[in-house]
Amino acid sequence: MERLVKTQDVTGIPAAAELTDRELEMAAEDVRGECGWHVAPVLTTTAQVSGTGGSRLRLPTRRVVEVVSVVAATDPDETPIPGWREVPGPMLARAAGWPCGDGNLLVTLSHGYERCPADLLAVVLERARVIHDPVTPGVTHELRTSGDVSRSRTYSGTGPQWTLAATAILDRYRVVG
Repeated sequence: MERLVKTQDVTGIPAAAELTDRELEMAAEDVRGECGWHVAPVLTTTAQVSGTGGSRLRLPTRRVVEVVSVVAATDPDETPIPGWREVPGPMLARAAGWPCGDGNLLVTLSHGYERCPADLLAVVLERARVIHDPVTPGVTHELRTSGDVSRSRTYSGTGPQWTLAATAILDRYRVVG
């Protein structure tokens, strides 16, 4: 799969100057894992989704570009299921309801962002900086000075604590449900 964050995405960002490609990749994969989907780039994939018997079907993404088809997972002819429409969520609505079952529907869709959104890129950079300069568990405050720049970090004995801002950003991209 194509990387969420590429070197050209962070070129010229001072916070990324010391980071290696491997640190960026590790942080990006961590963010992807927390979001529960690939986020970027736009990909066309087929997802196995569980129908609940209700009129709404939640899709395993946060940004749909296009829903190509919906078929029953057990249909060898892959006959499209008719009568659905996209609704915010992102979900598909169908007045007749969706068949109930675990993984009983295959949804082919194009989804994701062309590039990693800027707010999510900031979270990836935050995580990559922690990978690059790990905190020491058990220390409650650390001050480092580099030239004229001082920085401090506060964290618990269990490792780094992500900022509330980073958590709020991740919440916007997490797959629900």
